[in-house]
Amino acid sequence: MKLISTTPVEEDFNTPVWLQSLGYKPNLDYSWLAECYVSPAYAIYKLNNDVYTTYTVAAVFGNLYIFEMNKDSRDIEQEFENEYESFIPMGEIVSD
Repeated sequence: MKLISTTPVEEDFNTPVWLQSLGYKPNLDYSWLAECYVSPAYAIYKLNNDVYTTYTVAAVFGNLYIFEMNKDSRDIEQEFENEYESFIPMGEIVSD
């Protein structure tokens, strides 16, 4: 799992609404993946040149975190749950 983006967001940021505004469709392009502290994390599935790349997004502590998941991972939920705390320490607020 690799952190590729951190963007400040409002506390009431709604990840599904944001994904749908970008043209993603629920249960086709993205789905609920796991809990990240007290917020939901979503998996995004993108097909590029016949290869799927999976990303995970979670809005926590006033920031939207986007991760690229390992391409060889068979269980992205477990990968995310095992690693997100090393990227997002409990209660850390990166932006002002």
